Amino acid sequence: RDVAPQLIARQLADIGCPLWTVAFGDPRGSSEARDVAVSELLSAPSVFVKNPLDILGTVRIDGYANQEVSVQMWFEAARGKLEQVDETSLRADQDEPRQTVELSHTPTVPGEYKLLVKAPPRPGELITTNNELATFITVKPGGLNVLYLEGTLRREQTFLRRALDASPDIEMDFQWFDSRQRGEWPRPMPEAFEPGKYDVYILGDLDSTFFREEDLAELARRVSEGAGLLMLGGTHSFGPGGYAETPLAEVLPVSMNRFERQKLDAPARSDVHWQQPLKMLPTDPLGRMSFVMRIGGAVPPEEVWSTLPPLAGGNRLTPSNRGKVWAEGPGREPLLIVDDFGQGRAMAFAGDTTWQWAMRGFADTHRRFWRQVILWLARQDTRTEGSVWIELPQRRFAPTSKVEFRVGALDAQGTPVRDANFSAEVQQPDGSRVVVPLARRGEDWWGTFVETREAGDYVVRVTADAENVPLGSTEARFLVFDQDLELDNPAADPTLLASLSQITSEAEGKILAPEELPTFLEELSENPPRFEVTLQRKLTLWDNWPFFLLFIGVLCTEWFLRKRWGLA
Repeated sequence: RDVAPQLIARQLADIGCPLWTVAFGDPRGSSEARDVAVSELLSAPSVFVKNPLDILGTVRIDGYANQEVSVQMWFEAARGKLEQVDETSLRADQDEPRQTVELSHTPTVPGEYKLLVKAPPRPGELITTNNELATFITVKPGGLNVLYLEGTLRREQTFLRRALDASPDIEMDFQWFDSRQRGEWPRPMPEAFEPGKYDVYILGDLDSTFFREEDLAELARRVSEGAGLLMLGGTHSFGPGGYAETPLAEVLPVSMNRFERQKLDAPARSDVHWQQPLKMLPTDPLGRMSFVMRIGGAVPPEEVWSTLPPLAGGNRLTPSNRGKVWAEGPGREPLLIVDDFGQGRAMAFAGDTTWQWAMRGFADTHRRFWRQVILWLARQDTRTEGSVWIELPQRRFAPTSKVEFRVGALDAQGTPVRDANFSAEVQQPDGSRVVVPLARRGEDWWGTFVETREAGDYVVRVTADAENVPLGSTEARFLVFDQDLELDNPAADPTLLASLSQITSEAEGKILAPEELPTFLEELSENPPRFEVTLQRKLTLWDNWPFFLLFIGVLCTEWFLRKRWGLA
C-alpha cells in the first residue's frame, strides 16, 4: 500500500517485465494547485501534569501564495470530545510550500488523550482528507520537577543525575556555573525560583556569592511554601560556601557561622571538612525508621548500609536545634540531617562521593537512595501504590502494520517487579476485543498485535498481579490512519513515471505520450509480448518403467536359474 514505486519497478525489471507509463496532463505548479496538507506531526509520547506539551508540525501550502493559513491544535477534553487549545497562522510562500508550525498546550489531568493538528479547509480546496493529523499523548501523574545547580563538574553530579534520570516520574534540569567565571557573579536567576516551577531544588558545590540576596530569599520562600531543598557536601557548601549569612541559614537544618568561610580556590580546610573515609550508617531509631534510609525493602537498613563502600570524607556538619540526624559515621559524625521548614522540607548531606556505590556494584541501591531522597523532599514518601505501564514505539500506524508493545510494573519505590503476571487485550474501533498473548524477551514482556486492517482508534489494556496481589491496570491508545495515498498529493508527476519506465528499459519499458496510447494498445493486441522461461528437467536412466521391468526380469531370471541348478 505504501511501498515505494521504484521498488516494484525494480522487481519487474528483475523478471524482464516491461513497464509502460502514460502521463496525463502537465504537473501543476504552486500557482495552480490549491491544497493545504498537514504532512508531519512531532511530539513527545508523554508529558507530566502541568508541564507544557510542545509539538512541531509541517504544513504544505500550495496555491494560496501570500495568504494567511490557520493551523489549530485540538486536545481531547473527554473521551471522543476534542477542544481547540491553540492556534497560529502561516503566510503561504510560493517558493517554499513546506512550513514548520509550533503549538503548545499544558494538560492538567493525567490520562490518555488524543491530539489533533488541523488546518481548516480553504476556499477552492478540493482535497481535504490531508488537512489534519492525529496522535495520542500520555499525561503522567505525579511528575516531579527538580532543579540541580552545581558549581563543580565532579563525578557525584554525573552519577546522581544518571540515578534520577532512571525514574520516569522525575524530570531534572541541570545547570553548571563555572567558578572561573565568578567575575560575572552574582547571576540573576528569578525565573528559577518562580512559584510552582520546581518541586525540589538541589545545590551542589556552588558558592553563595553566585546568587543574589533576593534570589536566595525567593528560594527560602519556595521551601516554606512546600518545595524541597537539598544541599550536598562540597568545598563551597554550607558554612564554607558563605551560606551562614544568607536567607538559607534559617532553612537548612544545620548550624553555620561566618568563621567557617572557605576562600575560593584554596585547599579544603581540615577544620570544616572530614578528610578520612566515613562509613555511612542509619541512626537508631530515627534513621532506621525513615523512608530515605530504608533502601533494602524488607532487609533491615543497617544490614544494607553496612555493605556499601564508605564515603571519601565530607563536610563537618552540626545539627541545628530542630535538625534530625538520620545517618552518621562510625564516630557519630553527622552525615545526613533533615527537618521541615514551613510547608516544605530541607536536607543537608555531608557527602559527595556516593558515586562509589554505583562503581562498586551497588548501582540499584545508589539509584534507590537518591530516588527516595527526592520523593521525601517532595512529600511523596507516603505513596504506596505501584504502577503498570505500556510502552508503544509510536502512536500512528498504517493499515495492516504490526504493532509491538512492551509492558511492565513498578513498585512504590520505582523498582521493576520481576515476578509480575500480565494479561493484555486490544479493543478495536468497532468495540470488539482481541486477547493478545505476551511473551518474555530477556527481562521484559512483549505483545504483538497484527489485526490493524480497520482505520480508527485502538485501545491496549494491560492488567498485572504478583503472587495473586493486584498491581493495577493501565491502557494506551494508538491510531491506524486512513490516508488516500493517491489523492494526498494530486499533482501529476511525469518525471516519476519516466523514471519508473527507465528502470525497466532493458525489458523495453518506456513512457508514452497520451496521443501514443491508442496506437500502442493496437500494437500490443496484435503482437503481444512473448516471454521465454527456461526450465531445467533432470532425467535419469533408472527413473522410468522400462528400466524397472528390466530390473524385475533380471531378478526373476536369476532366481529361476539358481533354482534349476540346485543353487537355491
